[in-house]
Amino acid sequence: MTFGREWVLWLVPAAFLLPAAVRLLIRPPRAEVRFGAMAVLREALADVRAGRRYRPALALLLRCLGAASAAFAFSAPVVDGSPLPLGRAAAGAPSDVVFLLDRSYSMRAAYAGSDRFSLAAETAAAALRSLGPEDRAALILFDREPEVRPSWGRDPEELARRALAASPGWETTAYRPALEAAFALLSDGERPGVRKSVVLLSDGSADGLAGMKEGPGSLKGYDPSFRVAGLDFPGRPANSWALPARRAGSARALEAAVGWNAAASAAPPARLLLCGPGGALLPGPPLRRTGRGSASAVFTADLARGCAAAGPDALKADDRAYYAFPDGGSSAGVTVLHPGPEEPPPGSAAYFIKKLFSSGALPYAAEFRHYGAAVSAPASAGDTMPHGVPVQFAGTLVLAGLPPFSPEAAAALERRFAAGGTVVAFVSSSRPQAAELRSYFGLVSAGPEEGRFSGSGWGEGVIPGLSPSAYDTARVSASALYPLADGGHETLLEFRGPGGRKAPALVGVKRGDGRAYVWTASLDLDWCDLAVKPVFPAFFSSLLELAAAGGSGPGGWGSVVGRPGEVRPRTPAADYGAELIKPSGAAETLRSRQGIIAVPAQAEPGLYRWRAGTETGFYAVNLDHSTRESALEPAASPPWAKIPAASAPENLSSFLGGVQAWSLFMILAALLLSAEAALQGRRP
Repeated sequence: MTFGREWVLWLVPAAFLLPAAVRLLIRPPRAEVRFGAMAVLREALADVRAGRRYRPALALLLRCLGAASAAFAFSAPVVDGSPLPLGRAAAGAPSDVVFLLDRSYSMRAAYAGSDRFSLAAETAAAALRSLGPEDRAALILFDREPEVRPSWGRDPEELARRALAASPGWETTAYRPALEAAFALLSDGERPGVRKSVVLLSDGSADGLAGMKEGPGSLKGYDPSFRVAGLDFPGRPANSWALPARRAGSARALEAAVGWNAAASAAPPARLLLCGPGGALLPGPPLRRTGRGSASAVFTADLARGCAAAGPDALKADDRAYYAFPDGGSSAGVTVLHPGPEEPPPGSAAYFIKKLFSSGALPYAAEFRHYGAAVSAPASAGDTMPHGVPVQFAGTLVLAGLPPFSPEAAAALERRFAAGGTVVAFVSSSRPQAAELRSYFGLVSAGPEEGRFSGSGWGEGVIPGLSPSAYDTARVSASALYPLADGGHETLLEFRGPGGRKAPALVGVKRGDGRAYVWTASLDLDWCDLAVKPVFPAFFSSLLELAAAGGSGPGGWGSVVGRPGEVRPRTPAADYGAELIKPSGAAETLRSRQGIIAVPAQAEPGLYRWRAGTETGFYAVNLDHSTRESALEPAASPPWAKIPAASAPENLSSFLGGVQAWSLFMILAALLLSAEAALQGRRP
């Protein structure tokens, strides 16, 4: 509660002291009263009644409280954030208010004939226009990050127009950076004593609170005097979404997955939709359940680019997944090198890999060689390593056990990486491989460590297009692996060893313009049981797809909103000679260096077209589904006051300016003084 005339509050003590002083100092004069014989007895009996004995003290207390209530009324009290419909305070203390307007893609969800973002923007505009001349305001648009260098606005009307002109983006939500930016503005120290408030115009996404589980007290710049309130949208609308498509067999066979939230579980999507000419959605194959809240379907793509859809619902922004593959698909062959003998023995890494290829589960032509075999294909000088290891860029190289170390072998692999090649490698259990890990991939290890290791989950690294939830690695175990020193690699999959210590099991290494995916535990059965687990065929196939696509990922060339990517044309383009045409038709010049086109982070999902010299292709940008943004799950107990969205402008006005409470105190004063008068006039 604040007071427009604080000096009047000095009268509150006087309201108690003055009536008591008058009572003590000014007594009624003595008077002689003659009583009849029976009147004396009646008066004597009345004096012993408790009610009459304490009546003067009670009357004095009511008089003091009534006077104090009248003093409170004349001090212009304002109840902060009260929901009572008593009218906005006309003369409260000045305020500093920061409006945080959420522009993440979940704000595109339908609401009241429009969408959530429209309501949030209109609420911000109405609140800004209601501020007084002594109030100060700032408007910050945010999603994963707040806008750069937020500052106080000079004109609330200008801020209101800016809120109405804004539109939602395609990023996910994160509240911590936005709130810290707001607290930094409120903590500038320029106006001490004013009311400081933060208004969060968002849908209260539960996923957005992932970075502040400790509450607002852990945020930089937070002060308990800051008042924070946010919109509260009713219910949870049913929603489904599409995940990026990935190869599933031949070059044109793709698998698309969809997911849905709990509100849509009663009627989930039953059929995949495919994007036809002009963007129209055409019926596709039926979806097959793959888990709780997920399903997938395999379809044949007529073109190397397109999209699959889950169908429109509450959030139309996330129902399409785009794909773009290099022309020709992933039909390049695979060369598997193993220590020998020529026919891999049962239980060895090469044995399981060969068995997988012979079953027809993988759509690649594979050639198996042991290190001592001669190269069957013609090659120019320098195109082979000792032991017959090819370095030509065509095809994918799988090392089922690293070849013995030699300077020539290391140099040959470096030439392969320099040409943009990708290698999938497994260490051998038959002999130490620490020297080979360092020489071939730059991985530092003191040697193998024995113990009980089991899959503990995915690391912080990202395999493009690979969804961690699609692979159950928790049941994979190993009896030994090579622990790696920090640096020089990206942990993609982790094992948990003795004492709960985590160790990388699968790492990604960037070498020159190429890549390597290295498994630190041997695929040999005496070290690891990965090869006999149901997860192995799909997991190994995904790694091969990634390598066969030249690093473009199982989902083809592309990335997610807000993250950079790259394209590798067949014909290297001159520096700065590439161009990207966006879905809107706008063109952007790209940098091409050493045959690789670097694509900067894009802000909108869709199919982009690139051009480098005479070569063209497509680049797919999808939404980031690494979070639960599409689930539209509101936080159950957010760390701020809730403002019902249905009456947001009215409730927000009360939160910011409070309501006048003088009438309440005047009514209370009248009731107390009336009670005192009635008590004084009561006959014994």
